[in-house]
Amino acid sequence: MNSDIYLLGIDLGTMGVKSTIYTTEGKVAGSSYKEYPLDSPYPGWAQQDQNLWWKSTVSTIKECFKQAKISPDDVVAIGACGQSHGPSAISRDGKPLLPCITWVDRRSEPQVKRIAEKVGARRVFEINGYPLDAAYTASKILWIKENALDVYRNTYKFLLPKDFIVFKLTGAFSTDRTDAFATNLFDIKKNRWSDELLREYDIPVDMLPEIHEPWEIVGEVLETVADEVGLKKGTPVVAGGGDWACTFYGAGFTKPGRGVDMTGTVDAIMVASDKFMLDFENGVSGLTHIVPGLYSGAWGGTQHAGSILRWFRDELFCYEKSVAEKYNLSSYKLMDIEAEATPPGSRGLLIPPNFGGQRRPENPNSRGLIYGLTLTTKRGEIIRAIMEGIAFKLKADLDRWRKITGVTCDEVRGIGGGARSKIWRQIKADILGVPFCRINIDEGGNLGAAILGGYAVGLYKDLIEPVETIVKVEEKETPIPENQEVYDRLYPLYLKLLNTLEETKFYDLYMETVMDIYKGR
Repeated sequence: MNSDIYLLGIDLGTMGVKSTIYTTEGKVAGSSYKEYPLDSPYPGWAQQDQNLWWKSTVSTIKECFKQAKISPDDVVAIGACGQSHGPSAISRDGKPLLPCITWVDRRSEPQVKRIAEKVGARRVFEINGYPLDAAYTASKILWIKENALDVYRNTYKFLLPKDFIVFKLTGAFSTDRTDAFATNLFDIKKNRWSDELLREYDIPVDMLPEIHEPWEIVGEVLETVADEVGLKKGTPVVAGGGDWACTFYGAGFTKPGRGVDMTGTVDAIMVASDKFMLDFENGVSGLTHIVPGLYSGAWGGTQHAGSILRWFRDELFCYEKSVAEKYNLSSYKLMDIEAEATPPGSRGLLIPPNFGGQRRPENPNSRGLIYGLTLTTKRGEIIRAIMEGIAFKLKADLDRWRKITGVTCDEVRGIGGGARSKIWRQIKADILGVPFCRINIDEGGNLGAAILGGYAVGLYKDLIEPVETIVKVEEKETPIPENQEVYDRLYPLYLKLLNTLEETKFYDLYMETVMDIYKGR
């Protein structure tokens, strides 16, 4: 490979954007991350300013070049990935008409209910392969249509988050197969927008972007953008993919039987399979991935993972956070130290990760709780119990899939910020009962997106070879039998706690009451 040419990968996440410049061998030449807020003006709302996305992206790209000390001419291709599901209403002249309604946002629950009554959750699942849910794009577009009609009428295209960045770079309105799939609008069997679903929702197909393969070049960097960002005019930009798809791809989701766990804002775990499965009764759907013909044979996760630890850090670990920042230390590392000093099981503390609902089959109205608090509870026990609760959720999901499909994995590769935590890796190994590995990259999304750009311009012969060459296992935590014994006894209590709240309809009553109290405030 030529050491004088580079690739740029952009990952527009929920908590912030990260841009990375790579050599063709996958080595980082420059990398920069910038946080931005998730605004919640009302209960259940979670929206973001697209102009802040762009401003933050420009800032990180400039910092990358500063670190890499290379010319814009040296970057030969650009790939982007990003948080999925959240539509941005964009005018014909390219301006956002209202904040992006992100995937975390639950305001479109009434629209989901009406879709279920009109179309049927089964029919949506049969066509799209995704369960009908307020997390996904279709119901959010309907919410805009019903609650912001002027915005809807002036919308030229609805773009997903990373597609907005691609548009800003190239002027092209586009999306890719993996992001389109995760909308409740895509026909997974025909590999295009669903005529039937769009007709039922009364959404014109012209309001949606053209669908491309993730590695297809959709445009080139505009001259005006080149001047603003410091990129070379005409640099090819590929369609990219959803952050989950690019992250799993960049972490080695390239062969059947391999598991990958992504821990960032969310925690998502998937096991690769070459068999596509679709089973509405059991909620089984093989998610499409970057590599054609490869699907998730088992998957699960929680909508809130790193975001819960971030909440704890900002609200209950704030002094230590300020001290850590003063001395250029990691506040999360300090939290790890306290968790590591706590025995497995956190002295009986249980913290399900339902801090903003869970996707079905769990109740989207579910909320967080800490069970088992006493006057002797230590802060480290809460930190560790947060980590354990997230791992219990992963176990519950994989156990369910295993019973239905028989899909298993021999080991799991960790990716994302959470994979840097040795204690959290050990907790996951103990609870899941398989080795949990740390690989030589922290963020698969940027790498996966960059490789797509490299493949598009002919730097790699196929999609699998560069990933298998670049990504290597560095550390491996194996299950500790004594810890497994503790978790095997606590796990049924975790399930019983959640089942009890479901069976009593507490979540639904709670949400109905709270929404009524704070409506309009």
